[in-house]
Amino acid sequence: TSAYVYALATDPNARKQGYGRALLQYVELYLRERNVDCITVVPAEASLFKFFGTVDFAPSFSTRKLELLRDMVPDVAPGDRAEPVEAEEYNAIRERLLEGTPHVRYGQELIRYQQGMGRLSGGGLYRLSVDGAEGCAAAEYTDGESVLFKELLLSPDKEAAGVFLALGSYPIVKPV
Repeated sequence: TSAYVYALATDPNARKQGYGRALLQYVELYLRERNVDCITVVPAEASLFKFFGTVDFAPSFSTRKLELLRDMVPDVAPGDRAEPVEAEEYNAIRERLLEGTPHVRYGQELIRYQQGMGRLSGGGLYRLSVDGAEGCAAAEYTDGESVLFKELLLSPDKEAAGVFLALGSYPIVKPV
């Protein structure tokens, strides 16, 4: 199991006094007693990677930015599709796709939250089928031209088609 420390911050006037380090060390002990295998944090800026390294955190996840133009997308096959799904179904697909790999398991309440954020922006949660492969995507519209994929689980050779199946009316898509 894994735990996520969200929005750890130290008042600017109290920095470099060991408070953040002490808090993370306590969190580690507390979670170790509860049999948590790893702790995840998302540094707010690149300079914080050095700080987290001082308490033995190591980069393990990545994000990427990709601008995909419409003429870069392969033709979509007749059986290919994207369909909106409810949070419970999305999470079941996600867990099936990630089975056997280290990953963060989200509770239904977090998936429902992501579904709501997606819907507020005009996006949502999608089941993808591309060239016989199953995938899923969590998408949020960021403006009239761009889409932020909070998650895109589909083999790399099928991502472009999957993106445009889910959100094909936009000229630029930015999986992150």
